[in-house]
Amino acid sequence: VSFVIVLTKIQTYFNYSHIILNLTLVCYWSLLKRGIIGIYHQISRKHLNQYCVEFSYPYNTKHLTDNLRFEDAIKRAIISD
Repeated sequence: VSFVIVLTKIQTYFNYSHIILNLTLVCYWSLLKRGIIGIYHQISRKHLNQYCVEFSYPYNTKHLTDNLRFEDAIKRAIISD
């Protein structure tokens, strides 16, 4: 019972949507940074948008299994042609 009271007081003082948004951005930027350091080693401003797009797809489909993500990527490639 005391835990519920404390949790209610915390929710009153903090807006959790900002915390969740902040954690989401931190996770995405962490993925982007690791990808750039691990794959490209250097980037250019000219192609920065493409790097972000490349790493946003795996982040946005993180709930899918690898097989479903692969199938979705193939379907998107066929449709875009």
